Amino acid sequence: MLNSSVMQMIMAKLQLIVLFLLIALAVSAQTVTEKLRTALLHSLPQEKIYLHLDKPSYWVGDTIWFKVYALDAYTHRSDTISSTLFVDIIRTDSSQIIEHQLLKNSNEPIHSSFILSETFRVGVYEIRAYTNWMRNFPEELFFRKEIKILKGNQGRAALDGSARDEIADLQFFPEGGNLVYGLPCRVAFKAINRFGKGVNFKANVISNQNELVADIQSEHLGMGSFSFTPMSGQRYFVKAGKEQKIFYLPEPDPKGYSFFIDNLSDEEFIHVKANCGQCQDKPILFCQQRGTLICSLQSEKEGDSFSWDIKRSEITNEGIVQLTLFNGSGLPQCERLIYSPAQNQLRVFMMPEKKLYGQREKVNLFVRVEDHDGHPVQGNFSLSVTDGSQVTPEEYGMNISNYLHLTSDIFSLTQSELKGTIEQPGYYFDRANKDAAAQLDILLMTQGWRRFIWSDVLSSPQRGAIYPIEKGISISGTALPSNGKAFAKPINISLLSYNAQGMPNYFTTKTGGEGKFQFTGIDATSESRFFLLGPKNNGGKDVKFILDPPDLPAIRRNAISIFYDQASTLQPDTTVSIKNTRFLKEVIVKDSKIKNEPKKDPRRVMYEGLNTYVYKVDQKSCNYYSSVLSMLKGRVPSISIGTKANTKDITSYSSENYTVTLREQRSFNGTLTKVIYLVDGAMVTQGSLDAVRPCDIESVEIITGAVSMLNAHAVISVLSKTGGGTAKDEEGNSYENGVYIKGYHVTREFYSPKYMVTDNMSSQKQDSRSTLYWNPKIKTDDFGRAKVVFWNSDQKTKVNVRLEGISNQGQPVFATTFYSVE
Repeated sequence: MLNSSVMQMIMAKLQLIVLFLLIALAVSAQTVTEKLRTALLHSLPQEKIYLHLDKPSYWVGDTIWFKVYALDAYTHRSDTISSTLFVDIIRTDSSQIIEHQLLKNSNEPIHSSFILSETFRVGVYEIRAYTNWMRNFPEELFFRKEIKILKGNQGRAALDGSARDEIADLQFFPEGGNLVYGLPCRVAFKAINRFGKGVNFKANVISNQNELVADIQSEHLGMGSFSFTPMSGQRYFVKAGKEQKIFYLPEPDPKGYSFFIDNLSDEEFIHVKANCGQCQDKPILFCQQRGTLICSLQSEKEGDSFSWDIKRSEITNEGIVQLTLFNGSGLPQCERLIYSPAQNQLRVFMMPEKKLYGQREKVNLFVRVEDHDGHPVQGNFSLSVTDGSQVTPEEYGMNISNYLHLTSDIFSLTQSELKGTIEQPGYYFDRANKDAAAQLDILLMTQGWRRFIWSDVLSSPQRGAIYPIEKGISISGTALPSNGKAFAKPINISLLSYNAQGMPNYFTTKTGGEGKFQFTGIDATSESRFFLLGPKNNGGKDVKFILDPPDLPAIRRNAISIFYDQASTLQPDTTVSIKNTRFLKEVIVKDSKIKNEPKKDPRRVMYEGLNTYVYKVDQKSCNYYSSVLSMLKGRVPSISIGTKANTKDITSYSSENYTVTLREQRSFNGTLTKVIYLVDGAMVTQGSLDAVRPCDIESVEIITGAVSMLNAHAVISVLSKTGGGTAKDEEGNSYENGVYIKGYHVTREFYSPKYMVTDNMSSQKQDSRSTLYWNPKIKTDDFGRAKVVFWNSDQKTKVNVRLEGISNQGQPVFATTFYSVE
């Protein structure tokens, strides 16, 4: 028998071993938790983009007016990470980009427009918006919105996909992600038609032994839920639809976790339960919202049944909350999304002076935004006013609030459904809808968290960014000698361009492997001309530049394309205009009408269609002149070119020594009108005209009317013989290889007429605008107030007013009102 001293030694060692085991377990748990925290903290920053459109649908010949909100994905505050934004109009039947714009993200409100020319085909299109940085993440994160383009009543019935009630797909979503034999589980389901729209139905869940398991019935847009316990060895299916198609539930696993979240019954807590079949574990419940950790809770002891309570007060923001269950080893087992409602919503007051107006009457509209305590709120907003007899508001449609809080953070798990869209998102935020919260909870059982996937975030090392943050327009390509072989060593190349103010910019870089080069941070508007220069020791003339084609995200054909394939009322003989998107090589147009059109000169895009005087350069006498303006002096009827004081010899002075004015024409405010200068479509300063030799010019075009795209009343456009293939910098270096690159889109302003009381309505053209007013630049003052003024049209109608925007603190604002015109 052991003596007491030996026993004490043994007991001390056992206690030490137990202590070490407890410490090891604690360190292990801490390691898993800290790994999750670190992964969340170091995940790449993300952006969100939202577009406010003036209307939900359009007619051929209309203009789409839109405001862009570029935001930080987590704080929802204005984001300036990316300086360049891309907005596309995509034809969903052929996966073609019909219109493509580059917009500059600066401190000013970002807004633009698309003109829907008469050649647009009736159908369903998609507007897509993104940044280059957003391409590092799933493309479901891009902003996408479906719009319908109509021509009279043509195509209305065919484009209404929601009218089709045949089930094309029915899928089932066990809560948390898995069915496990022997564990009770709630299962959500969703039925959709071939258009991707929800279809309501009734059916039975049946086992493979032909036993009735449950009666199910959808509650909203084909969605609903039921509970059951899968039995070992059984498979389950549903027969649904007119054709009684068979749709199988997921096959249960022999072991694993089941998950149950109660987000509705308790105003103070969210209740979470988990069961583990055929296992003993200490799982961890991890909760996050928009990249911010809410809680990390680990079970205190091993077992097969667990429960947690999460205080709602710990969730400070409105929106999606991601709850993920990890096993003791830190591997994700279950996931569920819930919605945290707003605790302190902003209040918006939008008030016209009265509810009843007359035709062409002036409207004063007052806006006030305040927080829940009545304090004023400053922010950035946009306002659309539309004719209710022509524009029908979307029922439960997308707005900036439900997009930022819901749609932008989740994606559909239904494989057949259009990714990145939520049908009728406004339904779940209708305060008059008593079932909204319950239906939203079911919706979120059919959705996945789209901002990141835990397996990617936890991978070590994490995947880096492939697409860089853009701080301007980029030009890349390959520089090769005239023989086409790579240079033996890197060479210096330069780029000459002109910024939005017409000032020349010079960029230099050195080629990399195989002659690759890239210029970044370029600021240019519209379709601009750029000039490339090789090494100075050989004049750059033996360097061949091959530009990289535009790198655009892939376009996925989706269920909406059926509108074109199946809708017999759509007219096949109409064509699609691809003006301003000629560089998109993947756009192939086979229509004979497009083929037979003469090729348009992109150098004239700024003033095409305006009255133009053309001066043809005399090649015999051009050597007599040293500059463009000296050559034009006294030879153009619509402008007057004079010389500054003490200028005697007009052949020996630069363009800056001349004054240019319009003959007997002044602007509305009495000052001399503004003259803009272009060289092969690129805006330049007057002094920069010296970069072009007169004998290199084919013609000079003079426009002396209002040129809205350039905000000018006169334009002098110089067109070179080579189409802009040559230019000179201040040192006299010759820049060859002129190329056109699409620059930032030139913004147009919405025209809103101002009617006077004395106007005679019968003597003027009928005003039947569908959009009465559009203002993308509204900002509330220190008192949270703003005022806008506009005039009604000639229509006796209900007028709908819609305000969207974001506060300086990142809170979305959405409000509507209306008044009548009689």
